[in-house]
Amino acid sequence: MLTIKTYIAASKISGLGLMAGEFIAKGDTVWKFQDGFDTVISLEKFQLMPPIAQEYILHYGYCNEKEGGHILCGDSARYTNHSTTPNIRAVGELIAVAIEDINIGDEITEDYFNFDELAQSKLNTHGN
Repeated sequence: MLTIKTYIAASKISGLGLMAGEFIAKGDTVWKFQDGFDTVISLEKFQLMPPIAQEYILHYGYCNEKEGGHILCGDSARYTNHSTTPNIRAVGELIAVAIEDINIGDEITEDYFNFDELAQSKLNTHGN
C-alpha cells in the first residue's frame, strides 16, 4: 500500500497517473506490500480466473514469481506509470522507495522492468 499522500490526475505519459500529494524525500518508502490490503494471486489461481479478471490483473498488477505470482495493489498505486527515468524503485521484495526527491504534483513513476516479469508484454499491449 502507498505510504505517502497521492492523488490521481491526467498523465503526460499515459492516461491517468499517480501524483505526489506531499513532498517525498529521496530514500523515503513510497509503497510496501500490506497483507490483507494488497493481494498475491498465485500463478495457478490466476490461470483459473475468467479472462476479464486476468486482463484486469495484467493491466493493474504486476507479476513476479519470487514474490508469489501476481501482485495487485489495493489502492491507487496501480496508476503508477512506467518510465525509463523513474523516480521510485523496487528494492528487495515488496517495497519501493524514492530514488530522488519528488515534489508535490510530480508524477510518481517506476521502471516496470525492475520488478514485473511481464513488463514487455504489458508495454506492448497498453503502450505506457
